[in-house]
Amino acid sequence: MKLNRTKTAGAALFAGALALTLAACGSSNAPASTPDASESASETSAATETETEASTTLSGNLAGAGASSQEKAMGGWIAGFGDSHPDVLVSYDPVGSGGGREQFLSGATL
Repeated sequence: MKLNRTKTAGAALFAGALALTLAACGSSNAPASTPDASESASETSAATETETEASTTLSGNLAGAGASSQEKAMGGWIAGFGDSHPDVLVSYDPVGSGGGREQFLSGATL
């Protein structure tokens, strides 16, 4: 009989711990306070104006170096950034993370 009580108590403790763990992983579906439509529209308009101003004022060169595994991701980012900021020249040298760190510390990259 004592063995059965131990198993039952262990199973109950396990079930309780599992329930607490799953409850902690849940999310609240309560809506946050939402601004009215006119506020959202004006914020979006202001953000667009700021982005437009930024794209016309950026210029210069930005050099980076680092892991070769990031070469394709950096190429995609550079292309997208170049579309928005044509006066900025961005380059990435995939020399490896150690080489990128050395170039950064020596001031060769920004």
